[in-house]
Amino acid sequence: MNAPKRFIICEIAEEDLGIKNDTSEEPKYNLRRAARGLLVKDGKIALLNVTNRNYRKLPGGGLEKNEKIKNGFKREVKEETGWECQIIDQGPVIIEYRKKSKILQISYIFVAQAVGQPSAQQLEDDEKEEGHELEWVSLDNVSETMSTGKPKEYDDKFIHLRDTKIIDFYKDKFTRLARL
Repeated sequence: MNAPKRFIICEIAEEDLGIKNDTSEEPKYNLRRAARGLLVKDGKIALLNVTNRNYRKLPGGGLEKNEKIKNGFKREVKEETGWECQIIDQGPVIIEYRKKSKILQISYIFVAQAVGQPSAQQLEDDEKEEGHELEWVSLDNVSETMSTGKPKEYDDKFIHLRDTKIIDFYKDKFTRLARL
């Protein structure tokens, strides 16, 4: 089977968040590869409400060593939402340059349909502390719901903008997704 054709939908840097860069020096970035995206069920999208940090995010996270991207996405969806999923779209990529954290993150984006019956979330300790609560938001309201987020922490601002950009990218395809 051919690998999906990858394309960048955006690159995010501190300037995109209104953060003034105090130095012209480029940090030595640590590469972080991640898989994330939209999980759709009954015309709704899964969002994780990060209740203690004042924003919502899409399911997904970092890839484990030697993990295939698709497998990483499915694992993250299962851990964070409890749902198995069937991938229906892939290809977009977002790149983040987090100078302060010294992270260059490449996020591989997927759209998947929830299948089967859910199990309990398997959240990591930091996700529990941050208050990750699964919500299902209608496609009509997902942009408005995301716009209420007001993260204060540096990395959270990147996460919020990145996931808003993903939702905006797929907005014109929501009619098709609503049938899932």
